[in-house]
Parts: sequence; structure tokens; C-alpha cells
Amino acid sequence: MKNPPFSSGITVGFYNLASLTVLRLPHTKTHHHRDDVVLAHRQSTTNPLRILQLHLKTSILSGHLPLFSYHTPQGPSMLTKHDFLTRCNTIWARKGHPRITGHSFQIGGTTELLLARVPPDIVKAAGRWNSDAFLCYWCCLKKLVPLYTSSSFSQSRKTHYHIRK
Repeated sequence: MKNPPFSSGITVGFYNLASLTVLRLPHTKTHHHRDDVVLAHRQSTTNPLRILQLHLKTSILSGHLPLFSYHTPQGPSMLTKHDFLTRCNTIWARKGHPRITGHSFQIGGTTELLLARVPPDIVKAAGRWNSDAFLCYWCCLKKLVPLYTSSSFSQSRKTHYHIRK
């Protein structure tokens, strides 16, 4: 991995009383010269702040090691996308789940935020999408459409239209 993020690139803070962490990445797929990723607290077992804190606490990284490093009997090792996906797929295969790719995480994250009623424009910004291509990845339309359309009729419009049963 060229130019991995380091633990020194983490800023912890609060915005509007919400706990958040900013990861300063040296580059991403769409930003070749540094990009910030905002991790916000979630009331969930997949709370990214809790998971990051646990990783930093248990890994005991020195400042010169990449952020996603971990200790092995042979010394520090850097977690790569390939190693991460291999480990995930090994675990999931034992449970009978199909193999996934890294892109599945982006699609799943988009869907998860939308199901949590995060407005689509915020999902787009949080996912650092430069276009509306993220709309192609909307999954679970049977759940999403009612979430976003059921409240779209104002009360005055509801009384104006009479719906027959």
C-alpha cells in the first residue's frame, strides 16, 4: 500500500455535541492529494469510533507505523485490503455466506445510512461521491422507498386528496 494513513493523522473532536473522529488520509481513489474521512458516533455494535479506539488500544502502535498495523510474532504487520477481505471471506464461508468484494462494503454502507434515514445528499457527501453514481448502489428499495416517500406528502396535501379504500 503506497502512503498508508498513520495514527498521527487522527483528530478527535465534537461538532454540535456529536462525537466524531477525522482520519486524514494521504490519498483516496478520488482524491490523489490528501482527504479527510469523518467517522461519527453511532448507537450500534458497528460504531466506528468504538472500533477504532479498540484497535488503537490493543495494537499499541508507535507513530511511525501505519494506522491499520497490528502485531504478529514476527513483528508489526500492515493490514492490506487483500488480507482483510481474505479474513472476512474465510469467516463468512464457514457460515455459508457468499464471497464478497471490497465494493460490497461501500454499497452496504450506503444502504445502511439510507435505512437509518440519513438524507441522500449527506450520504453522498459522507461517501465522498463526486457524482450521483451512488444512486446506482441503492439496495433494499422496498424498505427505502417508503422511508423517503411516506413523509413527502404534507398534511394539507393529504386532506386535499381523498384516497378510496
